[in-house]
Amino acid sequence: MNIVLAAGVLLIMLSLAFQKNKKIQPYWGFLIVFIIMGFQEGVQGDFMGYKESFQIMARGGVYDSVTSENDYVWLFLTKLFSSFMPFWMFVILLAGFECGVLYKVGNKYGSKEYGWVGPVLFFFTFYMMLIQMKAMRQGLATEIVVLAYYLSDKKKGFWWSIALMALAMFVHHSTLAAVPFIALQLVVSRKKDWDKEVKRSNFVMKDFFPLLMVGAYLFVYYLKASFLGDWLSQLAILMGDDVQLVGYLEKEQRFLDQGVSSLIILYDGVMVFLCSWFMQRTDRRYRVLAIASIIGCFLDMLLFGMGSLPRIAMFYIVFNILTYPKLVEVVSHKYGKTVALVLIVFLVGYAVKTSLPWITGTDGDQFGTYRFVFWQ
Repeated sequence: MNIVLAAGVLLIMLSLAFQKNKKIQPYWGFLIVFIIMGFQEGVQGDFMGYKESFQIMARGGVYDSVTSENDYVWLFLTKLFSSFMPFWMFVILLAGFECGVLYKVGNKYGSKEYGWVGPVLFFFTFYMMLIQMKAMRQGLATEIVVLAYYLSDKKKGFWWSIALMALAMFVHHSTLAAVPFIALQLVVSRKKDWDKEVKRSNFVMKDFFPLLMVGAYLFVYYLKASFLGDWLSQLAILMGDDVQLVGYLEKEQRFLDQGVSSLIILYDGVMVFLCSWFMQRTDRRYRVLAIASIIGCFLDMLLFGMGSLPRIAMFYIVFNILTYPKLVEVVSHKYGKTVALVLIVFLVGYAVKTSLPWITGTDGDQFGTYRFVFWQ
């Protein structure tokens, strides 16, 4: 039995069954996400590298096969916890923190009506749960960024957010990519007249802004097809990703054969349009979140197949768990529940389509070999 797939189907079925139950928090689905992330075993790739490093440090060694020497916080956490607990407990602890942050932020700021879509998208979207199960450092850094966002508009949250961003950068150095977004959130959350300025600009841009954004997206795609793709591949190699890049490019070729690459371009283009439309029909918080989702779409398209570089998009794509359910809610109120349901099927269907080969596959670092840690 494929455990990950079975858990995903169960999550969808229970989400549909509980969606109208007001007694259940809309982002409850992160409980199932936690079970899959926290009790994982048998998945190859970076996860096994972290396990090996943890066990070597537990024996007093200093070798760490998958961590940059500058990621001091991760090295500290590994050294600290390896001194008194086994690796499987460390994984549960990390998953508990990460899912706890997402659950808290989702229930605080997410859609009350369609929030259940958020955990479903997190489960099936490749650069959310699946990649975080392998890229444990970057997963932890991503959720610290989400926590920095959560605290950004609190009374004393400015300095807490900055401190958390600094912490995240020493968990994984790629956190630097998320600094512009958190900086924007810190500015906007303290700029009381930003809503008025946006509304004034909407009189001029309202009918054209989504089309302009799609035009910009297609232009960037043209640049990638022309020369940026080769340049980014060389950049990935210069960053020491030459061995891993070969495997990623082979997987990308299989996706190309299945037409998934074209599907990614189409899907991201549609979401750029919808998020741009959504920006003009919501409040300041969701305008900033929509910007994060738009950036995630650009990065997803631009960095696809470029070794580990696409992981940079994780810091933006994770906010889709807030943006997309709220987008569905706005569509529901404006065009009716039937149209909203079509949008949900589009969002979830795409996520399942692009992740299913990884969930069911048994080769290399795919998830068909997943088992619970207590099923030895």
